[in-house]
Amino acid sequence: MTGDNGAIPRNWAVARVQELFDVVGGGTPSTEVAEYWQGTTPWISSADIDERHRITPRRSISEQGIKNSATSRVPAGSVIVVTRVGLGKVGIAETPICFSQDSQALVFSQEFLSPKYVLLYMGTAVQVFKHISRGTTISGVTKKQLHELQFRLPPLAEQKRIVEEIEKQFTRLDAAVVALKRVQANLKRYRAAVLKTACEGRLVPTEAELARREGRPYEPASALLERILTDRRARWEAKQLSKSGGLQLSLNNNWKAGYSAPKGPATKGLAQLPDGWEWARLDQISNRVTDGTHQPPQFEPSGIPFVFVQHIVGGKLTFEGTKFISESTYATLNDRCPVKRGDILYSAVGSYGVAVRVNTDQPFSFQRHIAHIKPSDFLSSEYLADCLNSPVCLAQAHRCARGVAQKTVTLGNLCNFSIPVPPALEQQRIAIEIERRFSFLDKIELSVRENLTRSNHLRQTILNRAFAGKLVSQDPNDEPASALLERIRGTAISDRAPVRAKSNKPSRRAPVSKETVNA
Repeated sequence: MTGDNGAIPRNWAVARVQELFDVVGGGTPSTEVAEYWQGTTPWISSADIDERHRITPRRSISEQGIKNSATSRVPAGSVIVVTRVGLGKVGIAETPICFSQDSQALVFSQEFLSPKYVLLYMGTAVQVFKHISRGTTISGVTKKQLHELQFRLPPLAEQKRIVEEIEKQFTRLDAAVVALKRVQANLKRYRAAVLKTACEGRLVPTEAELARREGRPYEPASALLERILTDRRARWEAKQLSKSGGLQLSLNNNWKAGYSAPKGPATKGLAQLPDGWEWARLDQISNRVTDGTHQPPQFEPSGIPFVFVQHIVGGKLTFEGTKFISESTYATLNDRCPVKRGDILYSAVGSYGVAVRVNTDQPFSFQRHIAHIKPSDFLSSEYLADCLNSPVCLAQAHRCARGVAQKTVTLGNLCNFSIPVPPALEQQRIAIEIERRFSFLDKIELSVRENLTRSNHLRQTILNRAFAGKLVSQDPNDEPASALLERIRGTAISDRAPVRAKSNKPSRRAPVSKETVNA
């Protein structure tokens, strides 16, 4: 909106910002002088202005701080425009206020301009600065660029009608957004509830119950665990034989005593499980639990994806925005613990507690903040991933996570997780039912996200229509904006006191007096 490229109503006018406003710069008192920061005048930086134009001052400065710095105190109703850090934010001063050098203030008389109209218009118009900003370390625009920005000026009465209509439509949109976000929160809670009931044996009929109904036998989880542990030992023995070539060990069976069977779970405090279920430690039901590489590899412009914790998004593994390693580096890293379809990755640092099942044959490696779980071949990896994401396991993660800046679930803690294990057939039915319900929830969630995006677009559409003169009707009885502009210009060129109390340089455009600005 830098130029008058769009048609506007006949009774509107277009002027440059410097014709309508006193553009006042800011500054920051020295933080080394405590007295400067012990006053009653609010002082803000761009961080104190949010995306909805609300200003929440966190600090106040004294008269001494104002006099001994480049900051300015502007009256209530002034519009603060961020032109450096936080570029594009705008806010309206509800009380006299000072501000940092990252912003400029538009000071004006409410006799000619509605503060809320100025706020809403500038909130849209200054977005162009993000495309024309310049600067090396800090993106920003100059005061001259702000001066030259063109402002679409309706009659004062129409400004107020526009503001009223925008607020009315935004209120409806806000209510719809609140409702949509409530749905999002409810979906998250429902997902957790589904996983909780699944891990408590209440999502589908238990295998024991079905077997009784059908008059047939079934394999309880206790027998399943025996098979898993037997297989675990057999794998260990095969590995030992492979290491030694097998000949020497085959002549002496004492080596088998070196096997260390995994401990069972500490049953104290564990919930009662349905018939046919058993508690097991994650270590018992996994062929291996390890983590990614501890040494940052050398990255390449292309090659094999290297995954970080942030690539576990929304319960899924994504390769978007990954770094890359060479095939030789991948071969070295993958040799330690090769990743295969059906394995489980678990975020163990920072945003810990998210498990994803590997559903791809795409080769990749990953960092040490991700745990790598190889479930037993006799266990449903889909069920185990769901269980690790459930409140049952998340509560265990919260209890054992340690750290300040980044909470961490260690591999030792993870191996100790108590996992509720159903019979094998029941695991499959549980995983299928969770997938069925989550697929339905995914569709709802997609619809919610689309509607939230649509609401943002609609908000911008409302503003665009407003500043094109299409949101409210024009009233022929309104004073034309051309006459309003002439009155503003007539006021601006009259002899005025300087904007800032300590400045003796007269202002050519100041529409307010020294007393008003420094009130």
